[in-house]
Amino acid sequence: MKCISAVPSRFLLKLANNEELYMKCPLEVKRQIWEVEETLFSNEIMPLIRQYIKINQLDLRKVMDLTITIRNPKNRRNSNEILKKLVSMIGNCYKLYMILIETVKEIYYETKDVGLCTLRNDLLMGLYDNEVLEVYSKDPCHKLCILIDSILREGRIASRKLGDIFISLDELSSASNNNDITADIAMIFRNPYIVSQLVRSVWERLSRVLNDDKLPRADKELKRLVHLLHFGFQDDESLKMNNFGQLAPPDSILKRFYPSLGLNVISHELNQEVYMDQGIIKDVFRNDESSRKVILHYCLTRLRAKDTRTVELIIDLMEDYPEIDSEYPFFACFFEMLIEYQSSSEKGASECANQAVEHIINCPGVSNLSSVHKEMIRYILATYNSLPLETVLEYIQNLISNLRRTGTKLEFLNESKIKKQYLILMKRFGTSINNEDTNFIRTCLADHTDQ
Repeated sequence: MKCISAVPSRFLLKLANNEELYMKCPLEVKRQIWEVEETLFSNEIMPLIRQYIKINQLDLRKVMDLTITIRNPKNRRNSNEILKKLVSMIGNCYKLYMILIETVKEIYYETKDVGLCTLRNDLLMGLYDNEVLEVYSKDPCHKLCILIDSILREGRIASRKLGDIFISLDELSSASNNNDITADIAMIFRNPYIVSQLVRSVWERLSRVLNDDKLPRADKELKRLVHLLHFGFQDDESLKMNNFGQLAPPDSILKRFYPSLGLNVISHELNQEVYMDQGIIKDVFRNDESSRKVILHYCLTRLRAKDTRTVELIIDLMEDYPEIDSEYPFFACFFEMLIEYQSSSEKGASECANQAVEHIINCPGVSNLSSVHKEMIRYILATYNSLPLETVLEYIQNLISNLRRTGTKLEFLNESKIKKQYLILMKRFGTSINNEDTNFIRTCLADHTDQ
């Protein structure tokens, strides 16, 4: 059967309805079965999509790290066995490709998990890597994705390629009658690897603009980079306009936000006071996700410079803003730096880490976030040998007290990893923590163990 290029549909249906025979079919035949029985294909791909997302979440922890170069995208794809399996399941069948792409998009619209944006890109580029021209070339976005992939490979956005992206976007907008195409492109630009590259490029360009004593809104290249970054974070209603040109960032972003951010950069260079809590920065941080990415990147650069004052001001922007909990790659990278500082002999490193951790603990609206809380526990377990016992106990007790006083439910203890971390924590320090906090945690652990 493997050698039969077209199995009659009546036989395919019989194979689909006989689980034992279906499981014995070679991949070449299964593809034909999936074309007539899409439910079987969906059953096969759903577990793989979930596995891909899980693997991708681990990779995303590194995406914001300023000290490493983003991996060559082709090498990253080649090392992902789940992706390779999905690509092999598609083969040269465009119908299966579209079913898979639509499934990925539907799950993304429901969950907003950005790992699915990476998968959408990776599926197309995986077929491109395998030279399956008859499939990937039919995707209207293939030229744009290939162009973006070359940018990620080079690790920079050259002026010429930035112009090519806009040409490609104009062509897609004018040539397509598909109302979904703008949302599809936005999903491509929401890929965290592309977002990271855009954020780095925005900062590089802003620095050059400041050095040249120019206004951000007067620099065409910066405006284009900000436009692309903003485009990936549009809400569903805006994307229905199906017009890329109309989805530019608000005027206040370039006229007020970036000049204000630039003043802070100049203040650092002149060793002057910074004002990250200005009205415009706080407003943009909370209402424009693309600009928030720029600020979080800035936070990591200032942490790397051991500028605890600016770091604290940015942490203050997060207080009583629960939406920041979704920025788990940032928090993972942030605490990874703090762990590194605690084991470093570099002057001021340990003090910087202590100040940052203490400031977070003193902001219950930040420390109670599940992403932050989990990273704080990871930080304590990774550094307790480098810290005085009283400091460790103070961290633990303050964290737990914050949760207990605010009545926050420890829903994230459903996750086996954090549960294990807490069990280790209680085993090592439980006898030194006050009874009220100990009983609170033990009750939470018991509640979730029973579920």
